[in-house]
Amino acid sequence: MKATDAQGKPVQAEFSLALADVAVLALAEPNSTDPFTAFYSPFPLSVRTGAALTVSGEGGPGTAEAFGRGGGGDGGLEPTVRSKFPDTAFWNARVVTDAQGQAEVTVRLPDSLTTWRMDARGVTQDTRLGAATADLTATKLLLIRPVTPRFFTAGDAATVAAVVNNNTPQPIKVEVRLKVDGARLTSDERQTIEVPKLGQTRVEWRIEVGEGEGVALTFYAQGGGLEDASTPTIGSALDGRIPVLHYSAPDTYATSGGLDRPGDRVEAISLPRRFDATQGGLTVALEPSLGSAMETALDVLAAFPYECTEQVVSRFLPNLAALRAAQALGIDDAELKDRLERAVTEGLTTLRARQQYDGGWAWWSTGPTNPYLTAYVLFSLLEARRAGFEVSDYAIEAASTYLEGQIGAVDPLSDPSLRNRQAFIAFVQARAGVGNVERLQELAEARAGMSHWARASLALALDQAQPGAPMTATLLSDLQASAIRSATGVHWQDESPDLWNMGAPVRTTAQVLLALVELEPDNAFNGDIVRWLLAARGRDGAWESTHDTAWTLLGITEWAALSGSLDGNFSFGATLNTQPLSAGSAASETQTSFTPIDRLFPDRPNQLLVTRGAGEGALFYTAHLTVYRPVEDVRAVARGVTV
Repeated sequence: MKATDAQGKPVQAEFSLALADVAVLALAEPNSTDPFTAFYSPFPLSVRTGAALTVSGEGGPGTAEAFGRGGGGDGGLEPTVRSKFPDTAFWNARVVTDAQGQAEVTVRLPDSLTTWRMDARGVTQDTRLGAATADLTATKLLLIRPVTPRFFTAGDAATVAAVVNNNTPQPIKVEVRLKVDGARLTSDERQTIEVPKLGQTRVEWRIEVGEGEGVALTFYAQGGGLEDASTPTIGSALDGRIPVLHYSAPDTYATSGGLDRPGDRVEAISLPRRFDATQGGLTVALEPSLGSAMETALDVLAAFPYECTEQVVSRFLPNLAALRAAQALGIDDAELKDRLERAVTEGLTTLRARQQYDGGWAWWSTGPTNPYLTAYVLFSLLEARRAGFEVSDYAIEAASTYLEGQIGAVDPLSDPSLRNRQAFIAFVQARAGVGNVERLQELAEARAGMSHWARASLALALDQAQPGAPMTATLLSDLQASAIRSATGVHWQDESPDLWNMGAPVRTTAQVLLALVELEPDNAFNGDIVRWLLAARGRDGAWESTHDTAWTLLGITEWAALSGSLDGNFSFGATLNTQPLSAGSAASETQTSFTPIDRLFPDRPNQLLVTRGAGEGALFYTAHLTVYRPVEDVRAVARGVTV
């Protein structure tokens, strides 16, 4: 390069030189201003204060990389494969010209066959400026340009191509071939084509992409004494491969069980034929008592960050049930009793402050009164009074009066969500001592389309308002006939969840459990329902919502008090394929273990062995296998929303 001033005289100056691909420069505006604007445009007056921090680092020598691959074809050497395609070929921020205004740099061009632009910007000691650009084109007489996607997806049947350019004045007969690693070539590796003078021809191949992480493609062209070879210019992996994406969806399989006497239980756990071995695994939870499971869920409710009226009730109502169960079983734990009583008292205080002028409750401290929420609050107040807490007569009477005005006439043709709400209000009114037997009978006759939890509420209300009513047995029979059995136990699920009244499978199952424990305590379903509810918990030990968690804890607590499963005295343990997982005693907290999926047998059943020793109480266990399966293997799930 040579630098001169306006009169053509040599100038000694300091330059920055940048050689970049024109195709890249065309994608966006320059990220720096020209030097004339930077140095000589008007500047406003400004004062800045700062501290300079100098960071220096020693750079090591780069690792040398080979440009070609070994091996031969047709008895000769392979052509040099172009595989280095940087956007910037050269950059030097300090190139100084000599007294004659000259300087020289040596640049080894990368493998890109493109137009390169040298951008030179210089400044002298007396702040005279200069800037210029110059283009140079790197090309070959015969060249091959790969045409490939940026990525593949595992299982793809894809077409890749190359365009062969002939830059000579004569047509050339060219042999092109494709070398593939990481996929299967399903068309001929070699093809012979005729490329016209100063023209181009496209060639295609078919490949099938496997389960690997990347695909290496090398394209070759030879003919007329000329040759070229290139890898794709857009390979983004470190070795230039085109990445293979693996789309997978988590799929969880669960099983659960219980041991109420000494013995062993074996569960066989098999993996699907295709899955992602880098994520997922088996989680096993051993609960030596329902008390430990309940305590975890109560802690989640206590830490819940929001305070709407439903969440206030859902927080203290399970504490109330746990306190009542502990009292019934004679569990003498002063610290537990104090914590539970404090939680209940705080909830009652908040609810008293939020009661509206019409006797009901809104979602927050202000707002329109909500009938379902009012019934839920009144139910909690009645449960608190039942446990011995002082509850204002006025609060109960005012809420009951409001609900009586909201329940309305029974219409068998009305929307099921309205009849569900009527059934729940009637259930709470019966608990308050103002059950209307005629209305309950009408609702029971109009039960078609109603949620299972509403039918369970009606059964409880009828039994309280009219003990021995035949319709109570009919409702319970309907519930048992609609039960869904699975490996994790027994549950109920409505065809269309009643979101207006906070319906959900967990809440529905929990309310059915409440009805069965109270009306049919010896029903064989009860233990299996508890198993299903325990298996339906989330990772945090609670259920999907605070409302679900509250109803579930109510149901489980009532069953635990009935069966004596709240506490126990025995030892337990579990092994997986003869390897110990966890062990403890009934006094222990829930024991949870996780086994990564790559430690499970992929081609034969894995044996989970759960052991319970002698003593009182019941051991519950749940096992959740989470696998990430290829999307094409995952079946669609219908949960009420279609996109």
